[in-house]
Amino acid sequence: MFRMPPKALVTVTILLATFLVALNIYTALLEPSLGIAWKANTNHGLEVAKVFPHSPAEQAGIKVGTVFKVIKANNNSESLTETTIIEEPDNLGDYDNAQSFFAAQNYIAQILEQKEIVLISDSGEEIKLSPMQRKIGQLPLMYWFQLFCGMLSLLAGIAVLAFKQYESAAKAYAFNGMSFTLVTFAAAIYSGRELALPGSLFFSLSSFNHLGALLFTASFVAIAWYVPKPLYRFPITRLLVLLYTLFWLADYYRWETASAETWVQLPILAGLLLSFICAGMQWRRCKQRPDEKQTLRWLLLSLLIPGILFLSFTIVLQWLNIELVIPQGYAFGILLVMYLGISLGVVRFALFELDRWWGNIWLWLLTGISFLIIDISLASFLHWNEAISSLLAIILVGFVYVPIRQWFLTRIFKQRNVSLEALTPQIIHLVTYADKPKELAKQWKKLLQQAFSPLAIKADQGNTSAHVKILNQGTVLFVPDIGVGSSLTLEFANQGSRLFTKGDIELTTSIIHMVKKAMHDAQLYQKSIAEERQRISDDLHDDLGAKLLSIVYKSETNEQKELAQQAMGALREVISTSLNEKVYFVDQLKAWEIECKQRVDNHNINFIWKQQHIDPALEISTHISIQLSKILREAISNVLKHGDNGDLCVRIQVRCGHLFVSVRNQGAMLCNDNKAGRGRENMKRRIQSMGGMIRWRGGKRGGCHVIWVIPEEKLL
Repeated sequence: MFRMPPKALVTVTILLATFLVALNIYTALLEPSLGIAWKANTNHGLEVAKVFPHSPAEQAGIKVGTVFKVIKANNNSESLTETTIIEEPDNLGDYDNAQSFFAAQNYIAQILEQKEIVLISDSGEEIKLSPMQRKIGQLPLMYWFQLFCGMLSLLAGIAVLAFKQYESAAKAYAFNGMSFTLVTFAAAIYSGRELALPGSLFFSLSSFNHLGALLFTASFVAIAWYVPKPLYRFPITRLLVLLYTLFWLADYYRWETASAETWVQLPILAGLLLSFICAGMQWRRCKQRPDEKQTLRWLLLSLLIPGILFLSFTIVLQWLNIELVIPQGYAFGILLVMYLGISLGVVRFALFELDRWWGNIWLWLLTGISFLIIDISLASFLHWNEAISSLLAIILVGFVYVPIRQWFLTRIFKQRNVSLEALTPQIIHLVTYADKPKELAKQWKKLLQQAFSPLAIKADQGNTSAHVKILNQGTVLFVPDIGVGSSLTLEFANQGSRLFTKGDIELTTSIIHMVKKAMHDAQLYQKSIAEERQRISDDLHDDLGAKLLSIVYKSETNEQKELAQQAMGALREVISTSLNEKVYFVDQLKAWEIECKQRVDNHNINFIWKQQHIDPALEISTHISIQLSKILREAISNVLKHGDNGDLCVRIQVRCGHLFVSVRNQGAMLCNDNKAGRGRENMKRRIQSMGGMIRWRGGKRGGCHVIWVIPEEKLL
C-alpha cells in the first residue's frame, strides 16, 4: 500500500482541506441574496430577524420584525413558511414530505434567480427587491462553526494516521474524522442558506450528509474493535464500510421504505449498540492488563459519551417529536469533545503510542491552519468589491503575508542532508568507547540521531538480521547490531518530514562499515599493546624478579628481608595488573587484606578488617587499583611508624554510589588535616586525581582516623 512521509501527508491534507473550504464557501455564495436573516413566525410566515447593510433589503426599506408570507416573480409565487428555513430536512419525517420540501426549495431558488422579485407581507404589502450575489460576511456563525468542526476532525484523524499508517486503529480513527468532515461540510451549506437552494443541490447535500453519518458510525464501531488491541484478526472496517454504504444506497434510491428511519437512523443506533458490545469484549479481554484497561476507559469516555449525547440531541429527539434544545449545527460541537478527548488521551495514556510525537504533530497542523485562516481572511476582503479593500489585500499579500509565509517555509520545512564526511568525526569519537559497552551504545544512538534525526530510536532484540532494511513502507529503518547488545529501529526520518529511502540504507551501511573497520583497527592496536606488555612483564619476571628473590634469601637482617619482600610484592602487582585492564574489586580486597595482615603481624597489633555492601560483580580498572593500593599502604605505614601498637581497623564499603575507605588507629598517635608531610601530600594528590576527597581527624578515644571517598563511576 502506498505510504507518504508524515509531514507530507499532513501538508497534502491541509491543501486538500483548503480547497474543500474554498469550494464550500463558493457553493454557499452561489445563492442569490436579499440581505435578510430569517426566523420562523408563529403566524406561519417568516419574520425578518436582521437586515444586512448595503443589501437589497436595506435599499427596499425592509424593517426588522416584518413578517412575509409569499415570494413571487413573473406571476410565479410560493408560500413562505417555517418549513422553508428548516435546518435539517430529516426532521420532516418521511420521504414524501422531504420530496415536497426539495420541490418548494427549488421553486423559491428559481424565483430568486430573477432580476426582480416581490415579497408580500402578512398585511398584504408588496415590496420589490433585486437579489444580489451573497457576500461572505452574510454567512451565519453556525456555518463557520460547522466548517471548523469538520476541519478539526479531519486534521485530528490525519495527525494520527500520518505516524501510524500501517495500523488498523489509526486508519479507523482517520476515517472517522473524514466521515465527520463530510457530515459537517454538507450540512454547513444547506443549514447556512439564507432562504433556498436548488432542489437537486439540496438533495445531493442531504445525501452526502447521510453518507457521512453512516460511515462515521462504521468507523466508530471499528475503533471500538481495534483499540486498545484488535479483538480478532478480521477486516471489520471493510465489512462495515461495505454494509453501511449499502444502507446509504438504499436510502438514496428510497428502496422499499417511507422514511430515512430504516436506512439511516436505525443503522446508526445499531452501530452505537455494536460499539458498546465491542467495548464490553475489549473490557473482558484486558481484565488482567491494567495499562490496556486504562486506555479503554479513556476511549469509552472520549468516544461513547459524546456519541450518545449527540444522538440524544438529534435522532432520539426527532423520533420523540421533541424540539431540539440547540440547533443541529451547534450540536456538532459535542463531537468535538471526542477529538479533544483523544488528544488528551494521547498525552496522558499514550493512545496510538503517539506521546513522543503529539506536540510535533500539532505544531505542524496549527502552522497550516494559521496559513489557512489568513488566506480565508484575505479572500473575505476581496469579496467586498471595494477598490480600497482590493488594494489593501494586494499590499498585504505581496509585502507582508507572502514574505512571512516564505520565511516560515524555508526554516520550518527545510531538509536535513548529512553526509558521511560530516559524520566522520563522530565515528572516530565513537571508537574511543569500544571497551565500554554502555557508553558505546549511547554514542551509537547519538550518531544515528545526528545522521537521520528520527522521532524515535528503539531497541529491537527480536530481529537478528545483519543487513540494514526499510520496514513499514519507509517509516522505519532497521539497523543491525554493531556490538552494542541489540539491533535498533529508527522511526520517521527528519522528524517525520520524509520516508527512509535506499540512500539511507547506503549511508547507514557505509557508517556501519566505517565503525566496524575503525573498531577492528583499534582492537589490533590494543592487541599489539597487550603483546608488548606481555613481553615487558616476562622480562621483569625473569630478570628483575630473579634478582629480588636472591636478595630475599641473602638478606642479613629482618628489615632488609621485609623490604625485599615488599619489592617482590610490588613487582608481582605491576606484572599482574599490566596484563589485565580490569579486576574484580572483591579479589583486590582479598589481596589487600592479606598484605595488610602480613605487615601488622610482625608488630603485634590487633588488626581488624571490615568490608560491607560490596557487589561481587563490581570491576575496577588496574590503574585505579594500583593508586588505591599505594594510598592504603601509605596509611598503614603511618600507623606502623607513628602509632603505639594499638588496635588498627580498616573499613571498606560501597554505598550511595561512592567507595568509602577508612583506616583508624586507637593508640596515642594524633593527627589533623593541617599537619603537612610528603606522604600525606602524595595521598591527597592521588585521591584528587580520581575525583575524591580525603580527611584526617583525631579519634574520640585518641589516635588517628583517616578516611577517603571516591565516586563509584571513577573506579572504572
